[in-house]
Amino acid sequence: MNKKKRIMIAVMAAFVLISIIGALVLLFEKDDGDVFVSSFVYNSDYKPKSHIFFEPEQDADIFADPDYQKAVPFIYYERDGIKKCITDENYAPYGAVVEFFGEYFDALKAGDTDKFNSMHSQRYFAHNREYIDIAPQRLYDITIEYIFEKDMTDPDYGEVTKYVYEVSYKIMKNDGTFRNDIGSDGSRPLYLEIVETSDTSIFVDACGDEYNMPE
Repeated sequence: MNKKKRIMIAVMAAFVLISIIGALVLLFEKDDGDVFVSSFVYNSDYKPKSHIFFEPEQDADIFADPDYQKAVPFIYYERDGIKKCITDENYAPYGAVVEFFGEYFDALKAGDTDKFNSMHSQRYFAHNREYIDIAPQRLYDITIEYIFEKDMTDPDYGEVTKYVYEVSYKIMKNDGTFRNDIGSDGSRPLYLEIVETSDTSIFVDACGDEYNMPE
């Protein structure tokens, strides 16, 4: 066999090998569908030195705290440039997703870790660890701003509506059991991707500081 034929055989073998590897990648690659928010871990064990956290109070009655009584614990809902403060906790007129957010923040204020974890998908926890022993959170200046929604077919959930909201709030006397990337009374807005399925299940599917508009 001459040198030219050996080179041709080697090239063909390399091409076949690359094709096989490519097919395997496509076969085993997990398709999460259209994901509009880039997930990242913001509840990790990392605690920046610039943040000083209060001692967690697992049994705290935050509503009896005179300092927290002076704050505004209500939810502001913003859409299409109109911002409303929901003071009566009647979220139904604003839709099922806003009702979901009411329960979301109530779970944090109550320090109900199991309830809060149950409001997130397994896809979310593929990028973020589960929460452990969240103490009651003195949340205030809460704003949820509607960004967009899209009806689509998801490979895991079927026919769904995906929503993206910008969510911001402050935590008085932050103990770091929920957010350890911000200090007390600081704020770092996040984008939450919410999924509503055909059976009306609603959950957080992704959370991050960036989002992409759908095409």
